[in-house]
Amino acid sequence: MTDLLCIPQRQTKDVHLKDQLINVIESTSYQTASFFEDELNKIACLRESISDPEHSQTKLRDLQEYFLCLNEICKKIPNDQLRFTWFDPLLQKSDGKTEYSLEFEKLNVLYNIGSCYSILALASNNGSPQALKIMCFYFQYSAGCFQHIIRHLNGCEEPIFDLNSGHSLINIMLAQAQECFWFKAIQDGHKDSLIARLAEQVSEYYEESLKFGRKAQSIRSDWCLHLESKVNYFKAVTYFRHGLSLGEKRNFGAQIKSLDIALQYLRKSDLPSKADFLGKIEELLKEIQRDNDFIYLQVVPTHIDLVKPAPMVSALPVETFMPNEPILILKDLLPINVFDACTAYNERQEEYVRQYVIDPLLSLNKLLYENLPKFELPPNLKNISKNELDSYELSLNDLKFNSGNIGVQISEIDQILKQESEIDFNSRLKYGTRNWDLVPSSKLNTVFYQKLEKLKEYLSQGRKVDQETFSLFCIIDKKLITSPIKLPESNSPLVKQVGNVVRLREKYTRDVRSKSLEHRLLPRIITEYKRTGETEFEALFLDHLKYFDIDIKYLQHQKEENNRLLNQLQLQEDASIKRVDSSTLYLEDLLHSFKLLEDVKKNLGDGANFYKSLLKSTNGLLYEVQNFENTRRLERLSVESKLNS
Repeated sequence: MTDLLCIPQRQTKDVHLKDQLINVIESTSYQTASFFEDELNKIACLRESISDPEHSQTKLRDLQEYFLCLNEICKKIPNDQLRFTWFDPLLQKSDGKTEYSLEFEKLNVLYNIGSCYSILALASNNGSPQALKIMCFYFQYSAGCFQHIIRHLNGCEEPIFDLNSGHSLINIMLAQAQECFWFKAIQDGHKDSLIARLAEQVSEYYEESLKFGRKAQSIRSDWCLHLESKVNYFKAVTYFRHGLSLGEKRNFGAQIKSLDIALQYLRKSDLPSKADFLGKIEELLKEIQRDNDFIYLQVVPTHIDLVKPAPMVSALPVETFMPNEPILILKDLLPINVFDACTAYNERQEEYVRQYVIDPLLSLNKLLYENLPKFELPPNLKNISKNELDSYELSLNDLKFNSGNIGVQISEIDQILKQESEIDFNSRLKYGTRNWDLVPSSKLNTVFYQKLEKLKEYLSQGRKVDQETFSLFCIIDKKLITSPIKLPESNSPLVKQVGNVVRLREKYTRDVRSKSLEHRLLPRIITEYKRTGETEFEALFLDHLKYFDIDIKYLQHQKEENNRLLNQLQLQEDASIKRVDSSTLYLEDLLHSFKLLEDVKKNLGDGANFYKSLLKSTNGLLYEVQNFENTRRLERLSVESKLNS
């Protein structure tokens, strides 16, 4: 077997992988990179070894082991943290592609595994039956690598290759694997009818590779000429063997037609092995024609039935030929989804403590203040500084900025969806609805528009609350609350008791915040993950929240205390003499402004949380829409290439 192609290896450059991994571990994990020194050295050594241009079984094993290491690293480190550069040898001129992506690195390594299998297949070509078997499997393994890459192209910003190049490479490898099977059938002396069918399948694989190769960015013109010669050569083989089979059945007229077709195909081929084969067909054809003219006298048909192909190979899944022994790389490094879970549970814990302990306690305090006698100065009431007041105004501006930022992203989402829909509409006008067989945008983007409308509605509500908060802030008598308070504190024992209760509760809210910060779920998650390997911790989190049961009991006690104090304040109010003088008016104005300020502070806090959540949702939808648009773009390119071919 000769005239076989191997796929050249992609080249890369030193990316200082160990240093990059150290930086990522130190910046994204609570663990220190020095703990993983040996494993980082192993990964860096493998990365260096796969850059070696030599091809051997050792190089193949290193590529496979490095690929499996990358699979493990992807479980522990975010995809976009490490930078890699690769060069495509199939392009006439390649400046290289660089991307912060583990998936990009994985697919390039898998490309080189496929390339290595094709090169080792040719190196094994000594004509022996065992060598043919090895070559057949290696070419199928190579096709499987390229098939896997095609299925994961959307995972990279910079595609490893275009779809046409990928499909062309797959069919080249399948054609050569089928060619091994065909040659083995000849060695084993199988019937000509079977050999013809095997050869027809070889030709069809080469024809598919040529069809995609002519439209591909990475398949050179000299390769296309070679593939065209292969198509014609194996068409000739098909009809030559088919002719032999017809001769065995004494169907000499059809045999002559089949041999004539074989001769026509072979004359179009430029393979070096063409000459001997050409002479063989011509000699046999002359002999059969002579015998038919003088002996058999059979009519030569104008056409004969097509030979049915017999596919015997396929692109084998990567899992079938990759080593299956476990790769113990960074096994003690917590995967990123565990850290994401910890972050999410921390946020939920803070929200739980705020919702069920802190906010209710502060509401109890507010209720007490609102029921103090109007002529009594609330305990602990102090004027605020101008700097503090300015900080609230800056926070109002932050809300406005966040609102505007989210509005820009919402407009970007809207624009992407509209542009994608317009392109789809124009493509249908250009190619016709029957030819343009992609699902209409209107049937796919509905779910995105529903989410978008929700986001617009939430943003509108947020802006309305922002405007109300700004109005409240403008009403506040800023000079009054920043000036020294002129009234003495109350001498009422009950009012002083209220002040003590309020101070204790405020201290309790500070303590429970500190308690929540110190009592995180992370240590229990680490223990559970190492014990089970599972990444579902909801039950663990619910059990963890029981730690705050004592604080909820404290809140219940304070509710009872509040009711008692409110009853006493009501009795004192009923027994007191109402005073309406300048001091009372001053106090009422002061308390009103402070109450407005408390409302502003609460709205600012709620607004910050609201926009944080809304921004997260908006970013998520923007990411979904960008992926949708990218997928649709690749689908359009695929359909256009078919329609324009």
